[in-house]
Amino acid sequence: MTKSAFRWIALTAAAATLAIGSGVSLAQKGPALTKAVQKALAAADAASKKKNFTECVAKGREAEGVPNRTANDNNMIAEVLGYCFVQQRDYANATRYYEQTLDTVTGTVLQTRVRAIAQMYNVQGNYAKAIEFGQRAIKGGFADSDMYIIVGQAYYRQGDYKTTAKFVGDYVNSIERNGNTPKEALLLIVFDSCRRLSDDPCTANTLEKLVRHYQKEDYWKNLMISIFRTGATGDRATLQLYRLASEVNAMPRPTYYVEMAQLAIEGGFPGEAQSIAENVIAKKLFTDKADIDRVNRLLVSAKSRAATDKPQLATDAGKAKSGESLVRLGEAYMGYGMLPQAVEALTRGLATPGVKNPPDAQLVLGIAQFKSGNKADALKAFGAVKGDVGLERLARLWSLRAQGS
Repeated sequence: MTKSAFRWIALTAAAATLAIGSGVSLAQKGPALTKAVQKALAAADAASKKKNFTECVAKGREAEGVPNRTANDNNMIAEVLGYCFVQQRDYANATRYYEQTLDTVTGTVLQTRVRAIAQMYNVQGNYAKAIEFGQRAIKGGFADSDMYIIVGQAYYRQGDYKTTAKFVGDYVNSIERNGNTPKEALLLIVFDSCRRLSDDPCTANTLEKLVRHYQKEDYWKNLMISIFRTGATGDRATLQLYRLASEVNAMPRPTYYVEMAQLAIEGGFPGEAQSIAENVIAKKLFTDKADIDRVNRLLVSAKSRAATDKPQLATDAGKAKSGESLVRLGEAYMGYGMLPQAVEALTRGLATPGVKNPPDAQLVLGIAQFKSGNKADALKAFGAVKGDVGLERLARLWSLRAQGS
């Protein structure tokens, strides 16, 4: 996956304007400020309103130098300096002063401040403190998705990928259980943590979630690479895998198209092989002469077989009686782009005894319906693929493709 896919890395830094207030208020509910402190902070207040935060900090420091300050003085000084340091993006000082105020604020002010402190610590690279304050917000019930991203980033940047994957992954699962869509940044954090752990099932599962929710070509490509890495058992399963990869424009290598066409010919579907070879040539996927010659030879072979096979379909349709023969007829029709005939033959075949591989036939029916533009029936067909884990997964991914098309 390209580096641009990991823009979540910079998310916190990009959100450097923190929501902790729009100005400094010296209105007091408690005891009055010491006179000298009041004077210095009034000047800081005036400077902040003019957006002169250097002066604001200077006056806050002046107030801090007043002897015999009260607790109320110290609290208001911390408020003023915390705010002005934030505006200067001096987060080290801002967090130091804002932490001093946490025992004197309540409600939404406290919640906003805790979240802001977590964010500022993350920006500073103090990940332990970012986690501490982020977890305070989470346990207090006032954390949003951005706070989970901040804490997840902090675990990740500490190199604790196992904790990152579990912490953010559990949150993602809770979002999905409630019928909502997790933020893309959350999924990317889980994905890269799983990848660094060399946890292939977790990596593939998270890529599937990225595809489900965001349908980006880059995610499809990485998901297909992950699936190809585990491999498919047998030529038939491989052909089905190639069909999905071709549909989502995520074939890992151009040579796989050639292998797909060869498998289609060997499986008795020259029409599909011809279409694949023609597509490869039209897109100029190969530049090496040997590869180009190979594709051209494959195209000639596919055309020759199709010239004999296609006229025979009408005769085959009349002879097809068993479920298996109808299913194969339907798949042949699909290879020639004769989709209504394909759907009809496949539907009849599945309703007739004798189908050798019902999950596979059900998947082909779903593909034919999807290619026909009948999304609702395609989703039903994909949902009915049962009894083969590999095919069930492909059917699930075809469903995602249908939903995102």
